[in-house]
Amino acid sequence: MIHGMGGISKTQLCVEFVRKHKDDFDAIFWLDGTSKDALRQSLASAALRLPEGSLPGKEMPPQRSKDVDEAIGAFVG
Repeated sequence: MIHGMGGISKTQLCVEFVRKHKDDFDAIFWLDGTSKDALRQSLASAALRLPEGSLPGKEMPPQRSKDVDEAIGAFVG
């Protein structure tokens, strides 16, 4: 997790890391951690972006979940 005051190049640092290590990851998600609710919404939104069938062993793909907690649970396990 990266946090700090605005304008100190956190985003640039993260973007550079992603550029250098993009082949090491299947997916990269930017999440809003400004509050618990914002993080929950970000996780649910990220889960909805996963391709169907990309979470082996999950009964319900996140795309079909109408419940934020279900989508988050499918995403984070």
